[in-house]
Amino acid sequence: MERYSVEFNKRVYNKDSFQNVVDRSFREFGQEPSESVKTVDQFFQDYEELFYRIPATGSINSHQYLVEKSSQLYQVDRDLIDIQPLIDEITALKAQNVEYQQTIVELRTQIANNSI
Repeated sequence: MERYSVEFNKRVYNKDSFQNVVDRSFREFGQEPSESVKTVDQFFQDYEELFYRIPATGSINSHQYLVEKSSQLYQVDRDLIDIQPLIDEITALKAQNVEYQQTIVELRTQIANNSI
């Protein structure tokens, strides 16, 4: 088995000389963006125009898909967890309201029957 010797050379620069040796500016390679590349503003203009034509549900090309995809960056589920106790309280109050309405109807019926 043959062995090879590899020699490494390391060159270290201080901060000032590094700036003179290494070009840290960003340059874009390739052609200028074509007209088909959309800006964020153009995306939202298109979204507003298409809003009612986009299906509400579906695994792709739907509002559901947009919400799920955006939830990867913005935690929609966290917001729902925060408001769930309020939703539960509203539901309980609605049920209580129905009970009170039934009691009112029953009392009115009793009053009407006793008055005759």
